[in-house]
Amino acid sequence: MKALIMSRASLVKSNSDTSELPDQKTTSSDLDPEVLQAALDQAYNAVIVTDATLDQPGPRIVYANPAFARQTGYPVEELIGQTPRIFQGPKTDRVMLKELRRRLDQGLTFEGSTVNYRKDGQRYHVEWNILPVRNPSGKIRYYLSVQHDVSDFIQAQSKLLLRANMDTLTGLITRNHGAELLERQLKLARRHNQPWSVGMVDIDHFKACNDRYGHAVGDEVLKALGKKMRAALRDTDKPIRWGGEEFLLLLPYNDQESALNVAKRMHASLKRFKHPKAGNITISVGVATHRPGDEIKTLVERADKALYRAKHNGRNRTEADAA
Repeated sequence: MKALIMSRASLVKSNSDTSELPDQKTTSSDLDPEVLQAALDQAYNAVIVTDATLDQPGPRIVYANPAFARQTGYPVEELIGQTPRIFQGPKTDRVMLKELRRRLDQGLTFEGSTVNYRKDGQRYHVEWNILPVRNPSGKIRYYLSVQHDVSDFIQAQSKLLLRANMDTLTGLITRNHGAELLERQLKLARRHNQPWSVGMVDIDHFKACNDRYGHAVGDEVLKALGKKMRAALRDTDKPIRWGGEEFLLLLPYNDQESALNVAKRMHASLKRFKHPKAGNITISVGVATHRPGDEIKTLVERADKALYRAKHNGRNRTEADAA
């Protein structure tokens, strides 16, 4: 850790030549490494530093402050030499991890959120950023990460969203709130150059189902589809009831290939489902991936056109927007 602080301090000093300025103020590069480490040790936020080896079994943790130990349940001495992969588990967002690796390979910073696991196996929601630390020649030597356990906030937010933004029939996000999430995702993706996609989903022959069996059965089908959607999606994916029997999927961190895999999981899930009265339920899906310059309207329109092709080509299938 001392080597990291000395490296960081020398880098600051090399980029800040103030030898000719009078009455110089003290900067972080003038502080003793012990003072900087003490500041990190007393920080409220969880902080870790790893080496720059990204391929397994790396990266290796070279420093963890007490706040990080409390957050994860691991003693500091047990964390040193471990890889941050020990915090991953079944609910950790793999697509987000793929995007994390892409940005680090390019020497960029990263901001994200996912589900991690404590030493005792308990899940927690974490937001964190990662900053490459370079030596004076520009080579990355370490990665510095500051993390926040946002589990309480996520739980409170979820309860509020359920009351204010949930479609009462399907349990999915309402269109109004979904539009807000789309705008938020657009801003985030533009800021960090992250891939993301949307999917338009429509229940095949739903009008005929309503006409034949009545609206009560139609409502049961909508409820069942909502449940299947939630089971097939990641925690970070957002299923939205867009209108009637039409749904929109908000898929952060998903490029076109990943979005098509989401649709495949949904089709596979419905193959195993049969409604007692309506029988087999199938869906058509249109997928569109965000392009530079896209607005929400144009992105959704492209997904809608892909959905139309899926229905025109026989239904019970997925079509992707042409590149």
